[in-house]
Amino acid sequence: MPAYQAMENMPVVDEDSQDTRTALMMRNLPNDYTRNMVLELLDSMGFQGCYDFFYLPMDFQRGSGLGYAFVNFVTHAVAENARQVLQGFKTWKVRSQKILEVSWSGFSQGLGANIERYQNSSVWHSSVPEEFKPLLFVHGVPMAFPPPTKVIKQPKLKLMQQQSQEVAIVATPPTPWERIMKTISVINSHDIEQIFSHARNTLSSNLTFLVTGVTEQLRNVGQVCNFHKQFHGAIPDISLDLEHISVSDKISDTMAWRVTCTGTQMKRFLPFLPIGARASFALEVKVKQSKEGKPVDITWNFSSASTTAAEDSLDEKELSPNELLHRRGECKPCAYFAFRADGCRAGADCEFCHLCTKSQARGKKKAKGKMLKTEELAVATVAA
Repeated sequence: MPAYQAMENMPVVDEDSQDTRTALMMRNLPNDYTRNMVLELLDSMGFQGCYDFFYLPMDFQRGSGLGYAFVNFVTHAVAENARQVLQGFKTWKVRSQKILEVSWSGFSQGLGANIERYQNSSVWHSSVPEEFKPLLFVHGVPMAFPPPTKVIKQPKLKLMQQQSQEVAIVATPPTPWERIMKTISVINSHDIEQIFSHARNTLSSNLTFLVTGVTEQLRNVGQVCNFHKQFHGAIPDISLDLEHISVSDKISDTMAWRVTCTGTQMKRFLPFLPIGARASFALEVKVKQSKEGKPVDITWNFSSASTTAAEDSLDEKELSPNELLHRRGECKPCAYFAFRADGCRAGADCEFCHLCTKSQARGKKKAKGKMLKTEELAVATVAA
C-alpha cells in the first residue's frame, strides 16, 4: 500500500490541542552523519515508529550532510517530547563537539505539507543517490513516496574527470535558501574555522557587509571573518533560530531573513545587550546577490526583543548597584577574585566586581592598558 494512503490509519493530533505542529528541524548535526545514522539516533532515543517523514539535505560535492535535517512526527505530543529529549544531544558516533539543537520547522508543518514540498523535487531524479532522498514511514516501516506530478529534471550537476579516471559529482552553487540554512548551521556550530571556510566559499570577493550600529562597512571576506571572530568571542554560546525567509517581489536578486538569537554577552559588542546575562534578541539580514548567485551586499541589523527588554527593565529594579554596573558593562573587575585561588578577602564589602569571569577581567585589563598607553602618548605629544 502506498505511504500516502497508509497514513490515513496513523494517529492524528488531538483536536483540543492549540498547537498542532509536528515537524522539527534538527540542527548542528555532524556533517559526517549519514541518513541512516540520524535515523538510528532517533530510534535509539525511543522514537522508532513515531515519525512518518525524514529528510537530511546533502552536499552533493562532498557527499556529506549540510548539518541539519527535518523530521515529522505522528502527533504534536510526540514531537514536543522529541524536541525536549533530543535538545542538547552531543554523544555522537563520530568525533564532534557539536551540540544538537532542535526547534519547530519554519518551512513545512505536517506530513502533507512535507510531501507537497518534496514530491516534485529534483532529488527524485534517477541520477541522485538513494541515500540523498527523503523517506516516508508507516509504523516505522519505509514506504514509497507519492509519484511526482511533474517531469523531474536532472539536478544541475557537472561531471568532472579526475586524474584517477574516477568520476566525481560537482555541485552547482547552493540556492539562496540552502546558503541561508548553511550559514545558520555553521554559526550555531561555534566552529570558527568552519565559519571562516563557509564565508570564503560563499561570499563574493567584492562585497559590502554592514552590521548596523556595530561595525563600519566591511569590504572584503577577511574583514567579515574578523567580525565573526569578534562576534563569537563576545557571545560564545550564540544560537540562531530561523523565523522566516522572504524574497522581494520588486527586486529579484534581493532577499531577507530573520532569526531569533539567544546567548550571553561576555564582553561589550552589541551595545543594547547586558553583560553576563543570557538574553534573546533579533537579527534581520538583507542580502543582494550577484548574477553568479553570490552575496555582494549584506546588511545585518540586530535589535532587542520587546519582551526581553521588558524583562530586563523589571529585573534591573531588583539588582544591587554592583550587579547593575556589571550588567551594563560599567563595572571594574576584582583582580583578587578573578585570578587568586583563595579569592578576595574583602568578600561582599569589596568595591570591585565579583561577577566578572576571568576572561572578562582579563579583557577589561587589556582595554585599560591600551587606554593608559593612548593617554600617555597624548601627554607626551603635547609636552613635546
